[in-house]
Amino acid sequence: MKINIFYIMKNKKNVILTLLFIVFPILISFAFVSLSFGNTTNINSKKHLDISTPNIYFHQKIGEYFCSEEIEYIEKMNQQNITPIYFSSPNNIEVTTKKYAPFFYKISTPSKVILNKQIDNDEIHNLGYSSINYSSVTYGPEDEPTDDQIIKSFSNNDGIYISESFLYNNHINLDSIDENSIIEFNVHVPIYSGATNTQVIYHDLESIVHSVNLKKKIKGVIKDNLDLQTITNADNIVLFSLEECNNLINKFSNIAIDQNIRDNYQLSSYIPSAFSYLSSYQTIQSEFNNLSKNTTQYFESINLANHFQLDSVFYEKTVLSEKISSIRSILSNISLGILVVFTIVLLYLIKKTYPFIKNDAYIKTLQERNLSLISIKNYLKLEKKCLLCFFALFYFSTIIIYTLFLKLYFFNIQTDLTLVIIFGILCILLISNNLRIRLKKQLNIIDMLEKTNN
Repeated sequence: MKINIFYIMKNKKNVILTLLFIVFPILISFAFVSLSFGNTTNINSKKHLDISTPNIYFHQKIGEYFCSEEIEYIEKMNQQNITPIYFSSPNNIEVTTKKYAPFFYKISTPSKVILNKQIDNDEIHNLGYSSINYSSVTYGPEDEPTDDQIIKSFSNNDGIYISESFLYNNHINLDSIDENSIIEFNVHVPIYSGATNTQVIYHDLESIVHSVNLKKKIKGVIKDNLDLQTITNADNIVLFSLEECNNLINKFSNIAIDQNIRDNYQLSSYIPSAFSYLSSYQTIQSEFNNLSKNTTQYFESINLANHFQLDSVFYEKTVLSEKISSIRSILSNISLGILVVFTIVLLYLIKKTYPFIKNDAYIKTLQERNLSLISIKNYLKLEKKCLLCFFALFYFSTIIIYTLFLKLYFFNIQTDLTLVIIFGILCILLISNNLRIRLKKQLNIIDMLEKTNN
């Protein structure tokens, strides 16, 4: 008589096999995926926090300008914590020509020119603002790149840093940059803010600048600053000191103004396009939320469209890390709680059905199915393989289904399942060894029965 391999699973007396090889792998895979949830994103977030300063950035929304009332609002804040940020932008107007201020970047060594990039007024018109992927940006004393942010540094005092994307996007090898490398670049020195329509109560202000070329040695190559990339809408960034920019502002404060600018703009003191607000690790979340809330309420109260955009990758990473920890804690507690209940039920069933699951009683049950001893041997060998396949199938299927479910709801959170997979393989190897020992004992009993029958 033949016996279906699922007979053991359907036998109510042997529910333990069902629990161990179907339910148990589902539960432990659920638990280990829960414990691993968001580990990749969390590690990346903590790495970013380790190399970043807890800054909050106020900046103009893309394609918009600050108005005077918004600057007055900023000036009411704690001045000690606020640093203006000046940067090259494709919509800056050159004070001497009323054309778009050009962009220029040249990197060279004593033996060759590595990069020579120029973007003039006509090219800016043709490409459009969003295609100008370069910017020269100031940094204040509190914002100078730290050792953790610097990929490669040199003993130069010019204080010029270039971003890793600047090199990558221009196909420049990091090793080709050394202490003798020279960078020539232009900066858009702030001169005036110009209003074209002063009839409205809250008018927009455009940036009137003077393009000045600088020639400096490179002090270091830095990791990308996501905040500055957002503010400038550029990936290729050159950093230079705010002190040097202020010196240039003083130097060109009385520069001759193009007549068309005089005729078409009402000029006033220059208004920075962005500001950096220095916070702290402990307070950044509350300060960011309060600034966002208070800013929105203030401009709504004066019926003014808010041109502010608040950004802080540091804030986003701290919030994300806390979110991951909270979700992981909930999922882990649920899965571990289920495992505890499962273990209690399993121990109870083992105690209740122990006489049946002993090898000799187990074989006797198969004999009651009118199987020959040879058929029982073949069946037990097949059963060992099938039980192992059941465990592997339900363990890895649960990982796939559960991970896809989590990805559906938390699509921006990455999880590395390498350890979960390794643990599963180790479990399969351990179970395989135990099943092999169990089968050996069962076959020995059958051999004894064959000798007795003979």
